[in-house]
Amino acid sequence: MLAYIAVVNTETLGQAIKRLRTEAGYTLRGFAEMVGISAAYLSDIEHDRRNPTEENLRKIAAKLSQRVAVTYEELRALSARLETDLQQLVQQTPEVGQLLREVKETGRPVRDVLRELQEHLRNTHPESDEE
Repeated sequence: MLAYIAVVNTETLGQAIKRLRTEAGYTLRGFAEMVGISAAYLSDIEHDRRNPTEENLRKIAAKLSQRVAVTYEELRALSARLETDLQQLVQQTPEVGQLLREVKETGRPVRDVLRELQEHLRNTHPESDEE
């Protein structure tokens, strides 16, 4: 039995987890027990009332991947949660928000902008590649 993350970007992390759990044939309570979390917490995740911790998301992905085709990275891509270090950076550096707004306003794919930025940084600071 194979299942795939929805290609459409309208599926939330919670919706994807619920869909994949159902396709894998797990009940909410049974799956929560397998992952080591409460059924209430899993229900909150599936209804997008709470975001799973990175550790719990890894456990969820690992258990789901035993029955359906899904990876942690695919689930992580659906998460709106920023890692703690990035949250701190955004909070401490207002320019990060400005940078993101400017990238968004270009209308260009973020991957293209990121690739150009990485190339620019390599060309202007080549010594950092050698460290």
